Amino acid sequence: MKRALGIHRPAGLSGCIGIVRPALLGLLILALPAAHAGAQVFYAHPGAPVVTDEQPVIGPYIAIGDDLFRASGFGRFNVMQNMDMGLELVFDLIDDNWFAGAGVDLKYSIVPPDYDMPFDLAANAGLGFTSGHDITTILAPFGAIISRPLELSSGYTLTPYGGVYLLIAHVSVDAGPLGDISDTDTDVELRAGLSLEISGALDVFSAAHLGSGNKVYFGLNFRL
Repeated sequence: MKRALGIHRPAGLSGCIGIVRPALLGLLILALPAAHAGAQVFYAHPGAPVVTDEQPVIGPYIAIGDDLFRASGFGRFNVMQNMDMGLELVFDLIDDNWFAGAGVDLKYSIVPPDYDMPFDLAANAGLGFTSGHDITTILAPFGAIISRPLELSSGYTLTPYGGVYLLIAHVSVDAGPLGDISDTDTDVELRAGLSLEISGALDVFSAAHLGSGNKVYFGLNFRL
């Protein structure tokens, strides 16, 4: 893991740095959990297959993790053959502080369901941000998702899925007249979950994200 830290300040304030350095470091300590907690702002639609043009999906989810509660709404829409796009709004509660954010991601089906393979495989990449309390985080996840649908005796489908992601987060703290303090962090995250079809238009899903702060997700997918 590599980290680059930079403090940018106007000329004439050098004599104050010794006094304000503890406050700046305190802001950075507050900002870093926000960066890690927000690094999953792009929650991929459960499973590797992309959504179809005839049946986009929308839904809510919540996430619970280390000092984190997240509420989110998302939608996924087909953009071309074997590719879909996700849009997402998130609201994070971290140490009694609220952060809001938005993101967009693309998922490309490398092994789509119509291939004669025992699994489906997709690549996923996104970009987004979270912001609040003078802290802004730019987020970029890159990863791969694998899944396999299992037909149940009820006729519905249970889909276990998993993924591995490289997470890049750049956090910037606005320190007012003293300038900005910033940090860039990278991490690797493992994801595993289950999606259960409970009707022709509704799935429920749950997942665990391990590596960049452990979290558990619960959500719904409504097929339009």
